[in-house]
Amino acid sequence: MGLTRGGGGKVDYMKVLTTEEFAVFSKLREKRKELAVKEGVPPFVIFTDEQLSQIVKQKPDNLGKLAAIQGVGQPTQWWWRCVRL
Repeated sequence: MGLTRGGGGKVDYMKVLTTEEFAVFSKLREKRKELAVKEGVPPFVIFTDEQLSQIVKQKPDNLGKLAAIQGVGQPTQWWWRCVRL
């Protein structure tokens, strides 16, 4: 399930995630940005903000559960770098 969007179409993750969840979300975004810069791709190619928020909320504890998050699918080269965070 995705998070609801406001009238502008953007999700305010500070409002929809708890303080603790938002802290983890922010760390994941930082890691994603580092990987994107290193790989020369836009950050959304690695994971979208929505996917990151679902990772934070669902706390998948294995690759099967991670793959079940909408849009994540099969492992990519970036998965292995992100899941070590």
